[in-house]
Amino acid sequence: MSKIESITINNFRGIKSLETTSLSERLIILIGRGDSGKSTILTAINYALSPAWNLSFSDLDFYNQDICNPIEINVSVSELPSSLLKDHKFGLLSPSLSEEDSGEKFDPGKMTLNIRLRVDDSLEPKWTVINNFGTEVPISATDRAKIGATLVADYCDNH
Repeated sequence: MSKIESITINNFRGIKSLETTSLSERLIILIGRGDSGKSTILTAINYALSPAWNLSFSDLDFYNQDICNPIEINVSVSELPSSLLKDHKFGLLSPSLSEEDSGEKFDPGKMTLNIRLRVDDSLEPKWTVINNFGTEVPISATDRAKIGATLVADYCDNH
């Protein structure tokens, strides 16, 4: 099962900007009062890793309904299926390969992919894998499905 390492959310619903790093635990607990953004964070993660190819967005999904500022959700994922880490897929885009050599033995389990969901004023979602140098390569719904992200929600239509 893949593991989320970090999350960055910009201009999505009630979140102007949110960045978390070093999510080192398998279980993350979100605590907050009602209407503080907990569900929005989970929805953002679900959208970024969703195997769906036809997510619908509207101006209501943008922070303050301002479509001039694009929605951008970045999720860094580790412990990925080996099929995604092959050189002809996304292996060469892993930030783990672009970091300075620390002298440690190479460990494919530590490789991460930074998946970006971006929605601009066209309201069309675009998923890419991006590395530290800004290189972006599209990632298909089929490849996102291999990550195995699942949202269990209170309404079955949201699963």
